[in-house]
Amino acid sequence: MPGARGSPQWPPVLITGCSSGIGRATALRLAGSGWKVYASARRPGSIAELADAVRQLRNYGQKTKYQHVSLPLNHRLDTMQAAVLRVKLPHLDGWNARRQYLADAYREHLEGLPIRIAPAGAQGRHVYHLFVIETEQRDRLRDALQAGGIETGIHYPTPLHLQPALNELGYRRGAFPTAERLAAHSLSLPIYPEMSLAQVELVAGGIRAGLPG
Repeated sequence: MPGARGSPQWPPVLITGCSSGIGRATALRLAGSGWKVYASARRPGSIAELADAVRQLRNYGQKTKYQHVSLPLNHRLDTMQAAVLRVKLPHLDGWNARRQYLADAYREHLEGLPIRIAPAGAQGRHVYHLFVIETEQRDRLRDALQAGGIETGIHYPTPLHLQPALNELGYRRGAFPTAERLAAHSLSLPIYPEMSLAQVELVAGGIRAGLPG
C-alpha cells in the first residue's frame, strides 16, 4: 500500500471526465490501490481550465471565497503542520479556557444592546473558535468597526443550500429561513487566546458607537 514503510509515496491524482464509465473505473481502481484520487465529472478543455479545477480541489471547491462550485475532498494537515500542532496540543485546554473567559467578558460588555448572542452552554464546553453576534444592521456595523480599525468576519455569507455546488439538490431561497437569516445577520467578532480585556472593551465600545441610537 502507498505510504506504508518502504513503499513509494504516490502523489494525489486528478481524474477528469468521471461521468463516463472509463473515468469512473479508473478513479475507483486507483483509489482501491491506495492512491489519493480527486474526481471531476467535467473534462477540462485547456490547461487553464485544468489549473482552475485543481485550485478549486485544493480549497473546498471554492472558485472565490465562500462560493463553492464543486464538492472535492480537502486535506490540509501535512507533516510540517502536524509537527507544529503536536507542540501546541498541550496548550489547547488553557487556550480554550481563555476563549471562554473572553466570551463571558463580551457578554458582559455587550449586555443591553440590540443584538442577539447565543447563550453560554450549561456545561461550559463551547471553545469559541468564533464569537458571533446577530444584528439586522450587520453590514452597517461591520463598516463602522472597520473604519475604527476593528476587523470582523462573516461565517458564512451563503448558506449551504444556496451554494452552486449543491444546486442539484433543488433547494431555493426560502427553503431554510433560519440558515438564511443567520447568513444575512451574523458577525464574528475578534477572539483569540492572547486577546486582552482592554481589546474586548474596545470592540464593545465600537459596537455601541456603530449601532443606531
